[in-house]
Amino acid sequence: MWDEVERYLLGREIYLDTSYVRTFMDDGRALRMMREHGIDRILFATDAPWADQKEELSWIASLGFSEEEIAKILCENGAKLLRLDSP
Repeated sequence: MWDEVERYLLGREIYLDTSYVRTFMDDGRALRMMREHGIDRILFATDAPWADQKEELSWIASLGFSEEEIAKILCENGAKLLRLDSP
């Protein structure tokens, strides 16, 4: 229901997760939607382990995100949300 996600959720003050997306969405749309929503509100694998984590990490790295964006998705956003010190 990606059209509905775009219509009703993107850009809202909510967090979205990368879990279980790779096999159901083409890479270009995933990259566009995550950036459109705001990288600061994207989390990696909070609903895991639905897939192989190594494959999921490789997928995130292959999408064309900057190193800063990847750091936010993989760690910093979750740490901020949970009010933890980021490494």
